[in-house]
Amino acid sequence: MPNESRFSVKKPSGWQVLLWLACSLFLAACGNMTTTSPPTPDVDALVDARLTEVAGQRETVAGQTAPTTDTPVPPDAPSNSDADTETDTETDTETDTETAPEPAVCTVLTSALNVRTGPDVIFASVAVLQQGTEFVPDRIHPDGTFIHGVAANGAEGWISARPDLVSCPQGLDGLTIDAGPPTPTPTPTTIASATPTPTPTQAVAVIIPRAGGGDGDLTGDVVTAPDIFFGPAIHPIFRERLVFQILVNYPDAENGNGGDGAGIDFVEIYVTNENTGDLVYEAVLEEPPYCALGGSGPCNILTLGSGARWPGTNEPIETGDYSIDFSVVPTSEDADGGNWRIEFSIWLPGDAPPPFTELRANFSDLTRGPDELVFQVQAWDPLQGNDDGDGIANVRLQVFDPYDNLVYEKVETDAAYCAFGGDEPCEGHVFSAAGNRWPNGTPVDNGTHRLVAIVTGTQAGRVRTFEDTIDISLDPVPETDTPTPLPPTVEPTVQPTAPPAQPGGELYLEVVQLGDARGLVFQVVAWDPAVDESDGAGIANVEMALFGPDGDMIHERTEGGAPYCLFSNAPNSSTCNIWSFNQNDFRWPNGAEIASGEYRLRARANGESGETRTLEFSVQISQN
Repeated sequence: MPNESRFSVKKPSGWQVLLWLACSLFLAACGNMTTTSPPTPDVDALVDARLTEVAGQRETVAGQTAPTTDTPVPPDAPSNSDADTETDTETDTETDTETAPEPAVCTVLTSALNVRTGPDVIFASVAVLQQGTEFVPDRIHPDGTFIHGVAANGAEGWISARPDLVSCPQGLDGLTIDAGPPTPTPTPTTIASATPTPTPTQAVAVIIPRAGGGDGDLTGDVVTAPDIFFGPAIHPIFRERLVFQILVNYPDAENGNGGDGAGIDFVEIYVTNENTGDLVYEAVLEEPPYCALGGSGPCNILTLGSGARWPGTNEPIETGDYSIDFSVVPTSEDADGGNWRIEFSIWLPGDAPPPFTELRANFSDLTRGPDELVFQVQAWDPLQGNDDGDGIANVRLQVFDPYDNLVYEKVETDAAYCAFGGDEPCEGHVFSAAGNRWPNGTPVDNGTHRLVAIVTGTQAGRVRTFEDTIDISLDPVPETDTPTPLPPTVEPTVQPTAPPAQPGGELYLEVVQLGDARGLVFQVVAWDPAVDESDGAGIANVEMALFGPDGDMIHERTEGGAPYCLFSNAPNSSTCNIWSFNQNDFRWPNGAEIASGEYRLRARANGESGETRTLEFSVQISQN
């Protein structure tokens, strides 16, 4: 089918409708088995063998006495009336010598036709015949819907006799009538049936939001089983098994809100490998349930793994991105058909994690105005969801100057992830208002700066780093005649020599640095004794804050890992930075002047267990 019309919805012509209505609607071309490749026999030899078999049968019939019982015979079987028994010797001789009719040789018309162990779609598929494959039948089901025989590739079994799936120019008269083996009892799968209200023993089917298409005049949903995929339903990821089903109907005045399949003529199904653009699977279903991979009660579930192949096309199933299209045609010529396009991915067991499973991040907002840096990042784990913050433990935002020195850092634990605080919209850092300095007081150097976002997922081991760059070019700050103030002092400098008493079983939180002769430093250690007595054990994060004499917050920082420092720490170092008053022109990170008075410091440890613990200390800062 050409690509440009593959997903179009077209009404069949009148003769096609009559032909489809005349045929029994069996899903013979769908299944979840892969193509077998036995030795290829000679089709001519199969035909010759069938000729010999038919001729022998005729000779045997000619030499027998006509039965006298009233046992009925199949309509297509040879008749043994009284007129037949009254033929003379000359007629019998002519019958014995006449050439037996050539047996039927059928040709597969569809792209994939299942060979099954019995005459019904519920029987297992043992092989799949490609279009053009020849098939020599020897038996036919009493209702004429299935024929038994041998294919040119050696596959033996039952195939559908539908005239749109297989062509038998010589006809099927004279074949032995055979009802085949008993119909097996189907084994239920985990996907729910088309019944709207599931029974307690059935798993509720998950509706998959479609990525494209339109309903037309139809109503429907594509569903899958809830226990065989992970990630968001809008883009499910399958690892070991795969199943899809569409529940659809045409709710017009005649059908009302009829059940699955009401007012539907047929459903075309196409699966495309989005990495290569190749069509890897297709099927046409004429009656519900519309199971993408076959099945007449419970839907067939395709097993994924090494060596797995798509039914029909025999294309290998590979790790990657795919789409499946359900093109639905209603029976009414006045109704518009619909198309449901679903995007999904396959991650085969044993394969390395593919790119679509990695953590995602976007640098959504970098600047605002000529000298304001925003630096906002959106981050999510596609295995957990597609919204900002889904599956994310924290994002560490870093700025490196043109000489690759770390000049600013902030850890955000909740979306929106803003380098300079705030929510949607994030706050920005205005360089002119801060004297062309970073929040830690470091002067800004003009040039290319590197922005780094280290994203850590909630699942252990899921960490990914993202980078971007930005050019900063600032005008010099005008010099003023304001005299340089004397440096303030911090009193007292606290260096606890013994850990404070803490309730047993609670989070441990201790202040280890609370001042320095050169400025202010605030560091704590924290751990969960139920996990380990080492800094950071069992701790999700520590929120740290500095409040001024007026009670307003001056600076805050959330640390996602030890060491826990209010003013950050040097890379790969456990030593916290000191906020130097002299080097920062006697201003705090937010640009406010350092005023004399009592300042309050707060640390809140948040444990992975959900427990929290808070400590507060005060320091007196005064000008000399």
